[in-house]
Amino acid sequence: MTKGRNRSKEHKNNRNNWATPIEVVDEIQDFLGIVGLPLMTLDTAASKDNAKCVDYFTAKENALVMPWVTNGLWWCNPPFNQSEAFMEKAHNELAEGRQGILLLPNNAETIPFRRWITDLNRPRLMWPRRISFLDEETGLPANGNTTGSWIVAFFREKSIKKLKATGNRLAGQPFIVNL
Repeated sequence: MTKGRNRSKEHKNNRNNWATPIEVVDEIQDFLGIVGLPLMTLDTAASKDNAKCVDYFTAKENALVMPWVTNGLWWCNPPFNQSEAFMEKAHNELAEGRQGILLLPNNAETIPFRRWITDLNRPRLMWPRRISFLDEETGLPANGNTTGSWIVAFFREKSIKKLKATGNRLAGQPFIVNL
């Protein structure tokens, strides 16, 4: 028996980098505009070919060591194997006053998710359908996403109140917010 990663929980090609379909990002951007929040203008975990914002960091630039300074909000769909590091980085960026949206796999039962999301009461919602992430090599939707996704808002209290005041519904789902 070989020890190592549980590959049954990974996509079929076992890579960690999957692009978010633009339709998902557009729906979030539309929601932010309706709520009266700034748009996402910095993609913190992108490649030249899959960036969802005008400004972006590639793996070479290493978003984990760069400040996420932007005129709007930051957006982050981190590599799966670096989810915890990006959750911690998002927390640190919020502490510096920089707000944004983090897309995470449904790992709500894990210690990192509880530490950085649940225990800190980050506004979050479960995306109502499985996202067909885009294969980084082909740009085509890939089959094999076996889990749902969380949209997590790393927002200051004033922005969280805007979520609550507008009924806080994105993709037909309410954000979980306990203010």
